[in-house]
Amino acid sequence: MEEKVIYKERIEWCDIYKGLLMVLVVIGHATGIFNRYIYQFHMAAFFVISGYTSSIDKRDFFHFVLNKFYKNMVPYYFLGMSGNLIFYILSRINVLDKVSTTTYSLSPQQSMLAFFFQNAFNCDWLGAIWFLPVLFWANIWAKLIFAIVQKKIKWMFVFSVIVFFISENSLTTDRYIIVLSGLAQFYFIMGILLSRVLGKYDRGEKSVKYIMSLTVVTCCLWIICSNYFIKIGVDWPSKQFNGTLQDILLPVFGITVTYMFANLLVKFPISNRLFSYIGKNTMGIMCFHFVGFKIAYIFLILQGGMKKDEFRLLTPPAEVGNRYWFIIVVLAICCSLLLWKGLNKIKVVSFLLGNSKVTINGKLGKDIESVIEFLGDTFAGVWTRIDKRVYNCIYLVIVVFFILFLTKNVMVRLNSISITFPDISSKVDFENGWLPQDERENYRWVEKASSFRVFLTNQTELHLEGYVPDNIMDMSRVDIYFNDYIVLEEDLSSGEGFVYDILISEHVKKNAENEIRIEFDGSRVPSETDGDQRIFSALISAIEIR
Repeated sequence: MEEKVIYKERIEWCDIYKGLLMVLVVIGHATGIFNRYIYQFHMAAFFVISGYTSSIDKRDFFHFVLNKFYKNMVPYYFLGMSGNLIFYILSRINVLDKVSTTTYSLSPQQSMLAFFFQNAFNCDWLGAIWFLPVLFWANIWAKLIFAIVQKKIKWMFVFSVIVFFISENSLTTDRYIIVLSGLAQFYFIMGILLSRVLGKYDRGEKSVKYIMSLTVVTCCLWIICSNYFIKIGVDWPSKQFNGTLQDILLPVFGITVTYMFANLLVKFPISNRLFSYIGKNTMGIMCFHFVGFKIAYIFLILQGGMKKDEFRLLTPPAEVGNRYWFIIVVLAICCSLLLWKGLNKIKVVSFLLGNSKVTINGKLGKDIESVIEFLGDTFAGVWTRIDKRVYNCIYLVIVVFFILFLTKNVMVRLNSISITFPDISSKVDFENGWLPQDERENYRWVEKASSFRVFLTNQTELHLEGYVPDNIMDMSRVDIYFNDYIVLEEDLSSGEGFVYDILISEHVKKNAENEIRIEFDGSRVPSETDGDQRIFSALISAIEIR
């Protein structure tokens, strides 16, 4: 068998680019100070650079899918099962509630089944691994579109935008991995198209003065637009998006500035080596930086910068994150790199983390790349015997199937009313009990009783998401009223998140205003010395009436 050249030569600025993005991801989780900028583009930029450096046109379909499954899905399943098992053990020895806000009530078998079939993930320490299956399916989307259009760039863009639009209008579906990958494939394909435009300049020398001038101009434009025009962000895990046009244009500034900075840092040896190293190990930092946060929390607790009972939180409280974010970020990155490198020293674990250089023990005596080549050649050999028109039809049928799968909720989505915070839609009238909100907060505090009014037509379901902090006293239940009819009575405790889907069809006043009232039975009573003197019961992060 002829040796195949399937990898692109490593491009220096791309590693720095990924390193910069990874640092921004950790900063975004450590503090919300910069999130008005970071959350405009950071995940989109990751998918763009993945497309830019992909070998999508160098491999046939089967080799490509097998390779991406090994690189993305094998680590996802390994880490997911390991995390669930660790949290099960911690729950059994009564330690889990001291190190995490996650509750664990399933058996290991039920937990594994829920993880495999529903992506129900119990280990919040590894919560960022949602990125791996989304990246895998984004690759598959892109490869299918690439195969259908036969490298015709115009039609590749058209197909990609169609899938993006349908995915944005299917966010209510429970299959969030498929939906998010439908959004991610657009940025991935944009990366492929950009590589054809910018690729010829990758080896060219760029003047430092030229790069710095463009960077300064772009940053100034970005700051001006963010202050006067762009007051929205994107949050992928919570499926918070803004609309097709906004989400296509929103990441442009951030992606451009990061590209400029990456090319600038190439010129300076120390920053080049530092961010290149981080960029080459982004998977380790992505997977383990929340574990690194725990190490940072220990340091801060010992130094008196954090309370012991805050150790269980996944991300630091605002007052801690805003003050110590730099220390948390540095310690989290260093610790996650040490953990990643340490785990990769163990051959079996390294193999399960997607390191293809590890040799498979047994009769095969080959590394995983050789096995992928063998399996890919076998499938491809069968595939090439099929008439070209037939397998083009098969590609098309697969894409149409996924599009139909996504569109089943489009009509529901178009008729739904979605409120995320900060709310700029003016679709609802917030009445009593809603506290003033900072524009950087993607939630809103409510008092014991809060209500809002909204004009409805024929919606049938109320979806409500929120969280009750640990410092809420005597919280035991929540009641929700719809037009004075009680539609939910639920037990609720401090330190608990909640997601409610409530059937309201019997009580909706069609083509008229309707009132929704939320009542909690506990609240935060501040002491005289507290800096925050507000009384509140919970935060509401999302409301949807569909």
